[in-house]
Amino acid sequence: WKVETPDGDALRYRLHYRREGQTLWRDVLRDGEVVTKLEHDWDTQALPEGKYRVRVEASDELANPPERVLKHSLESGPVLIDNTPPVVAQLALDGRRLRAKIVDGLGPIARVEIAVDGRLEWRPLGPADGLFDTADESIDADVSGIVPTGAHIVTVRAFDAAGNAVMREVETR
Repeated sequence: WKVETPDGDALRYRLHYRREGQTLWRDVLRDGEVVTKLEHDWDTQALPEGKYRVRVEASDELANPPERVLKHSLESGPVLIDNTPPVVAQLALDGRRLRAKIVDGLGPIARVEIAVDGRLEWRPLGPADGLFDTADESIDADVSGIVPTGAHIVTVRAFDAAGNAVMREVETR
């Protein structure tokens, strides 16, 4: 977040969140935790997936007596919390043509890659429709330039927009 403080006072931030459709704001920070930086890493793994809003309150209480403290808060737009990786619903290698269907619960698929025989040389694959923009994407790719002839293990790795990833493999013959 960005904050302007014309008088240069040190600021303290309080962070709250609420799930879309709920009215109760809950603390992001633990009891006694003080945030004075313009950023905070929020571990959301224990929250149910869905849309949330975050409220940041800035206060100059660290630099002023109680009767002169100024506070201001702003609420974010919807923030999507997605902790579940996509699913490779279908995966087949027919000759040198790789076909796959990748599905995510919330959304969109962001990237699909392949690697051959466990080498950490990930190569991107494009979606069949030309654009990764939905939670349900199909891959139909000629991988002859990536997968040599012969028997190999081809690993497919897919990421959703939140960075969650899944890997599946298929063998060539």
